[in-house]
Amino acid sequence: MMKMGLIVAAVVVVVLVVVVGAIYAAGVGPFAKSTSGPGSTGGSSGETFSQAAASGGPSTDSVAGAPWTLIGGSGEALTQSFTVNYTDLNLSSTGGCTGASLSGASSITAFPGTTAAPSSGDAAGWLLLYVDGAGAELSVAVLGGVATPYYKANGVSPCSVGYSNVLTLPASHVDSPQAASVAWASGGSVFARAHPKLDTSYNLVPAISATVGGFTTNSAAFWAVSMTNCAAFGTSSATLDGNSPATFLAQVNATTGTLLRALNVTTGCTPGSTGGGGGGGAKPTLSSTSYIYFSQQNTTATMFWNNGSLIVSGSYSLTLSDLTVSLKNTSTGAAVSTSGDTLQIINGTSVSSTYTFASNTWSVGSVAIGSFSDVGYMSLTSSMSLLGDSIVLTATSAAPCTGAATATLGGP
Repeated sequence: MMKMGLIVAAVVVVVLVVVVGAIYAAGVGPFAKSTSGPGSTGGSSGETFSQAAASGGPSTDSVAGAPWTLIGGSGEALTQSFTVNYTDLNLSSTGGCTGASLSGASSITAFPGTTAAPSSGDAAGWLLLYVDGAGAELSVAVLGGVATPYYKANGVSPCSVGYSNVLTLPASHVDSPQAASVAWASGGSVFARAHPKLDTSYNLVPAISATVGGFTTNSAAFWAVSMTNCAAFGTSSATLDGNSPATFLAQVNATTGTLLRALNVTTGCTPGSTGGGGGGGAKPTLSSTSYIYFSQQNTTATMFWNNGSLIVSGSYSLTLSDLTVSLKNTSTGAAVSTSGDTLQIINGTSVSSTYTFASNTWSVGSVAIGSFSDVGYMSLTSSMSLLGDSIVLTATSAAPCTGAATATLGGP
């Protein structure tokens, strides 16, 4: 379920890459905890991203559209194995484009657990994403060392006009052990000592070049490593270790292996499943479970756009209907006029939802946002520069979190 978001014409393009710790909408429908515990059938010591890719590559040869090129993926080091509904394991970023499960998909029935240390970069299960020359996307599951192509989606180009999205993985990129090592040295080890039982996610986000209305924005490939004491695929407010819900997130440049940012966030595990004995039932705040930053504002003679990213804790899942959006003057807090502004979300490169500032509503509120699987883009267009102003995302009363998250436009 690698979903995306973003959009059209005019002037300030705000690109929001959404990354989350737990893969593919953790805690949402397709995953259910099995009765097996750590070390039981289905568990393994795990494998690195490069090892999973070595298994995944040959499995793509028989799929129409070959040769397929690897562009990213997500690995889970879980304390327990989980049964899985393969029909919801769509890693494609193509949004409204058509796609179908492949013949081997029905063989995927469980996501294995692992005894691998969170500092190792090893995961027992990996979901890998490939593209072909026509832009079609192929999802491959490598579970317990067995590779299975399970979903193929049409490329984004046939599904939209006026948009271009290129996803690539640098030829020279660091492997998951290197990313895990950086995360471990940047706060992960401290987090692990405080939380002896946790789930770890390793998400490799491809480099993205998105062209909207003739203007191109770029973001570099990076690793997003997360550790949480919320069961990655659980639905409970209880935690794995009995402590209060917590998540550690680290972002690492996939080419240089340098730390981009690391943070601890207060979380709230999604209510409803089995799990450890602790945790709180109160909703977490959006500001404490997310991190937003933006690069400098880009401009032409008449156009302005800002690139940015949002990291959200993997302990809950968001859809657009959970959020309202506003703009304000950073110094005074006064509202900034949104007259003539357009905010849209693009899944892949297809516009999947448009925000109406006047009514604070989305045209399609069910679009997912906030997980790695939702490498998302938001595009805000305006006839005026928004340099120094702030974009504010506010959780609705029905959202799984409360409060708001704010970022300054035009700079980090």
